Amino acid sequence: MKNVLRIWRKARPLLAGLLVGGMSSFVGNWLASRGIGLYVFNGMIIIFIYLTVDLWRMKKNRKKAQAQRDQAAQVIINHQMALFQDEELPDRMAVNAALDQILISNGEDFEAMQTVMRYSSKIKPVLEWSERIKRKPPGKGIRGLTPEFGLVEIKKDEEEEQHTSNFEKTRIGQYKIWRDLSMLYFQHYWVSDLNTATNPLDACNSNIILFNETTLEPEGFGQMEFEEIKIPVPFAPKLVLLLVNIISGAEKGKRKPFGMLTMR
Repeated sequence: MKNVLRIWRKARPLLAGLLVGGMSSFVGNWLASRGIGLYVFNGMIIIFIYLTVDLWRMKKNRKKAQAQRDQAAQVIINHQMALFQDEELPDRMAVNAALDQILISNGEDFEAMQTVMRYSSKIKPVLEWSERIKRKPPGKGIRGLTPEFGLVEIKKDEEEEQHTSNFEKTRIGQYKIWRDLSMLYFQHYWVSDLNTATNPLDACNSNIILFNETTLEPEGFGQMEFEEIKIPVPFAPKLVLLLVNIISGAEKGKRKPFGMLTMR
């Protein structure tokens, strides 16, 4: 699916140009049949060229802006990962106990959150989330002769699913954690991932520590929530809005939009 979307994004300017060019040609020929089309047709050709160049320029500027954002984010990552490099970081047992305490206190234990954030300084942040499930077709079988059963053939009839992502979840005792530039996420280790969950929302259900991206000091605690967006169109996909419900900290009681999940 992602390959299709990638091809579609690259082909959009060309398809737009062909559509405008085709419409220009049709309208120009129709007007030419009435004796007034030459000037109008030339004008449409000029518009078509302008739109094509403009689309190309927009795509180039978008790539440049993305490169600048990535460069700025890398500066923040380098700063965060160097904050506690000269200090002794808490071990995994201490971090596991701190995560327990955060849940027990409902995010009110500031020292426990500090312990987790100090350890997280060595975890590389996620800039863009990417989840993909790749399906492998059934493989070929093998055939052999056995003294007991004669000719035996074993064939692999089932598809394989290979789950890949651009980030890793670090296991800490009974939890798994990962983070971006301003939030740290943790779940119980046995919570299903996207490729194994019956309900994808279960895989997204996380506890969240909000922190200052400059100092890694915790600023609050929250949990992921979901709201379904109903589209009054037959056979429309199910859209789910992901929200961060802030339970403790300066922004307690607020619900921040996090992202969108499409389910079919």
